[in-house]
Amino acid sequence: MTHTLGVIGVRPMKSFITLKRGLGTKVQADTPAEYSLCNTLTESESVNRWPRIRTAIQRSGLWVVETVTPEFSAVLRFDPDYPDTGDYEIHRRTHGGTEEGHTTMVIAVAADEKDSRLSMLTPFTTRYAVTTVGATRPYRRLIWRIGLNYLGNLEATEDTGKP
Repeated sequence: MTHTLGVIGVRPMKSFITLKRGLGTKVQADTPAEYSLCNTLTESESVNRWPRIRTAIQRSGLWVVETVTPEFSAVLRFDPDYPDTGDYEIHRRTHGGTEEGHTTMVIAVAADEKDSRLSMLTPFTTRYAVTTVGATRPYRRLIWRIGLNYLGNLEATEDTGKP
């Protein structure tokens, strides 16, 4: 049985936009309205069908997570201490093309998160929500929800699940 490093869910930000509900007071004060998450789901979404993380690397604060599915492959690089310095690439297999962009916000998801859009990540030891914006028109905004099954300064792949 293959050890699961974690999961990564990527969705358009439009499906999450609202008037600053569901985020902590500090984040609400520092976050533009277009990046706020809305509480549209009444129950926590299941991660069972989310893409599995194939590679996860964390060194000196920088995270690199990668997934591969039949439809696309994606890599996201982000640093919680420097949220606007990361980037991403999505390579679409069916229609071709590559989407690239940069990170705009990184939120560490609390272990006791109550917000239904993020609470599905609570079983994981390391949890983040990362927002990004595309580098070219239409400057697509995405939210990446990441749940990892380990904590620490290490490198792992899906095949071994170990550093």
